Amino acid sequence: MLDLRQIREKTEQIQERLNLRGGYDLNPILELDQQQRELEGRRSQLQARSNEIGKLVGQKMKSGADPKSEEIQALRDEGNQVKAQLSELEPQERDLKAQLEALLLTLPNLPSDSTPVGKSEDENVEIRRWGDEYLPQNPDILPHWEIGEKLKILNFERSTKVAQSRFVTLIGAGAALERALIQFML
Repeated sequence: MLDLRQIREKTEQIQERLNLRGGYDLNPILELDQQQRELEGRRSQLQARSNEIGKLVGQKMKSGADPKSEEIQALRDEGNQVKAQLSELEPQERDLKAQLEALLLTLPNLPSDSTPVGKSEDENVEIRRWGDEYLPQNPDILPHWEIGEKLKILNFERSTKVAQSRFVTLIGAGAALERALIQFML
């Protein structure tokens, strides 16, 4: 997942590199991020006001003010209103965060600067290969399917009739070997 701060700071560069991957639009992400930051700022202001009200009530109580006085009741009512506003902001913040994370998860990784640009498989560039291609040194070496047929443990003809292509039927010692391996693993 791409870092949101990096998207915010390097929007144009990231947008250019994402266009190489098929064109993803960063605007919805940036809009949700802006909304989320505005909500966080509003929440911080409300929490600061709530703390301020709590301190004022505490100071007035220490100075000997009557807890039932109109001034303290007004402060408490204001504090309750602020807390109600805070509780209304929490679900909005959660929803925005979930939407933002869902959008961020849809973004692909950025392609490397060294990645060649192309629209199809034909434009791919092979940089290097790993490993050796299979070249039998001895012409007597047989692939596993021919060995299985010679040992009469695989039957491709019966498999084709029963289950179509890409399946194999184990017979005789091959079937016994498979059952023994299954039993061994249990």
